[in-house]
Amino acid sequence: MALTPSDLAWLRCFECAARTGSFTEAARELNLSQSAISQQIRSLEQRLDRALFVRKARGLELTALGVQLKDELGQSMRQIESALANALDQKHTLNVGCVPTFALRWLMPRIGRFLQRHPEIEFRLNADNAAVDEPFLNAQQGDVLITYDPSDYPGVHQVRLMGSHIVPVCAPGYLAEHPDWASDPEVTLLHDENAWGGAARHVEWNIWREGVGLAPLGAHRSQVFNLSDMAIAAAARGAGVAMGRVELIGEDLAKGTLVEAAPQRVRSLSRYALLAHQPRKHSVALFTSWIVEECRALGG
Repeated sequence: MALTPSDLAWLRCFECAARTGSFTEAARELNLSQSAISQQIRSLEQRLDRALFVRKARGLELTALGVQLKDELGQSMRQIESALANALDQKHTLNVGCVPTFALRWLMPRIGRFLQRHPEIEFRLNADNAAVDEPFLNAQQGDVLITYDPSDYPGVHQVRLMGSHIVPVCAPGYLAEHPDWASDPEVTLLHDENAWGGAARHVEWNIWREGVGLAPLGAHRSQVFNLSDMAIAAAARGAGVAMGRVELIGEDLAKGTLVEAAPQRVRSLSRYALLAHQPRKHSVALFTSWIVEECRALGG
């Protein structure tokens, strides 16, 4: 039996009233009068020749048929919303939020491969050093967020991308001048002010020191930057020793602008993860598949 426009209007009013439990709330949501909602549902009941609501002094109660129709309509509405989202996504926009150093040192050198594979996608990148915030978690803003921290985010779809190993790095000349840098009071240590949201001060240095059997950092010469990338860039220019994340400094090591100042690499407490509220959205699914593939190629 084909649905008529009237059927669709009646079903829309019924779904809203059944979901909210109120003709008044349904009227407000659909921008109709309460009497119009009541009339639409009455027309649907006449079409079915069955009651859908029991009208009581304290409000509405669904009949058995009403409960069944509400459940089936709820599933259908979600499918329609998904189909509409995909239809609206024909432009295939993809809004990606990302921690800055990962964006600069890992994602940007590789994103061309993704865009060559999917030229139909309009890619938008926002590099932001802020912690995962309430707007993303609760209002579902943005398509994808790439994080670096040890946290889990209940209720948000997440994919582990790769872990992280850390190691002190500096310019070759600096290491030649300070071969015993770990105990040299003249050595400057370069710090990322916020390794991740809520992280303790000097956390990555102390993770590494604990991993190699050294005491936590005491008083020392230091320079502090609000991005790990800035600390690494300063180290490459001979300003001191920075804590490098191995997966982000491969090009510097290969070129010889940086060298590992110690032989021990230590696993960080944090890992890179992708968060998404709509993982089945076309552009999100394609991007997720691609970035997981790239990480696996590196043995992440």
